[in-house]
Amino acid sequence: MLEIEKVLVRCGITTFEEEFIGQSVLPGGQILDQRLLPEIDEVQRTGKMPPLLPHLGG
Repeated sequence: MLEIEKVLVRCGITTFEEEFIGQSVLPGGQILDQRLLPEIDEVQRTGKMPPLLPHLGG
């Protein structure tokens, strides 16, 4: 899969960031995909979006 992703970036079909951002390491060592995929699954299951900035109380 990695070779395909590199070809897509090289051909300008996608960007490096679009292909690999999910592998970014967050503070605390968690991978972005590990953090977001459960929330995405919940949105797909319920059809309800979580608050964008829950820490602001809005």
